Amino acid sequence: MVGRSSRVSGLGYVIGIWLMLAVACTSAGAEGQATPVAAASPPAQPCQRFEPLYPAALPGVFVGTGDWADYDSDGDVDLALTAGDIGGGPDLRIYRNDGGVWHLVFMPLRPLTGSDVAWGDYDNDGDLDLAFAGHELDRAVTIIYQNRGGEFRESGVGLPSVPYGSLAWGDADGDGDLDLLLTGADNEGGQTLLLINERGRFSTTATDLPALHSVYGASLAWNDYDGDLDQDLLFVGDSFQPQAIVRIYRNDGGSLVEVNAGLPPLRYATAAWADYDQDGDLDLALAGDADPNPGDVKLSPWAALFRNDNGFYVEAQQLAAIYGGALT
Repeated sequence: MVGRSSRVSGLGYVIGIWLMLAVACTSAGAEGQATPVAAASPPAQPCQRFEPLYPAALPGVFVGTGDWADYDSDGDVDLALTAGDIGGGPDLRIYRNDGGVWHLVFMPLRPLTGSDVAWGDYDNDGDLDLAFAGHELDRAVTIIYQNRGGEFRESGVGLPSVPYGSLAWGDADGDGDLDLLLTGADNEGGQTLLLINERGRFSTTATDLPALHSVYGASLAWNDYDGDLDQDLLFVGDSFQPQAIVRIYRNDGGSLVEVNAGLPPLRYATAAWADYDQDGDLDLALAGDADPNPGDVKLSPWAALFRNDNGFYVEAQQLAAIYGGALT
């Protein structure tokens, strides 16, 4: 089973993409055609703190989301990017990274407007496929693009669709293949669906997970935060109550159980797992609006790094405050 890599998602009017160097340590010190996009070379950075690294020479996006992964297995990370608008053109693109130079290698012919994308090897053939949640004209669609030797084709797998969806791959039932979590909403309400992978076909299973308000406030990520060798869930977003949700669900034999992890509620939040202190467990970066009043137009951007202390998260370092951004 090949999983997925780092993700960038969230609400934002993004006019460019910046790569970030995240460093924390204890020591000093059209389809099928490749279109090149030059990228700047990153300057040297000290191993001390989180710093902007360099602007990537990629198109600006409006309400964008993306996912990094080495889809061509050449040792560097590539990028799937989708948005409400990308540089005035098609709204789903895959860029191949060739030594820091970005090549546009895929754009679908369908008029898609993006909500979210996620890499994952759903068919267990050893390469990374791409799940897309978004819209085609006035209808919601969820599509898996199958990676066939570096070329991407619609898989034909039937999946439910939700407006303004967000999605994430993870082996929820521990059977060795990737399942898909899908959440989204429209004016009539929200849905959160766990789709279990059964040899490349998906069935919906019931969960107690809340429905999130929309993709713009959602951040979903699977990982083993408690070290018991199954996939737990980081579930962040805004519900219809209204309520800000920042939760971790522990995977107990395929059942997702909410735990008290000590994380603060944030509106329009984004979050990401990483073992920043290299102690063998997963820490968290968390950012969003800290204003507790959902009706308040005043925003209180806030971001921090949380250290994992035996499954409970303790604030370790405040980061540059952002609103409507993303962490990866």
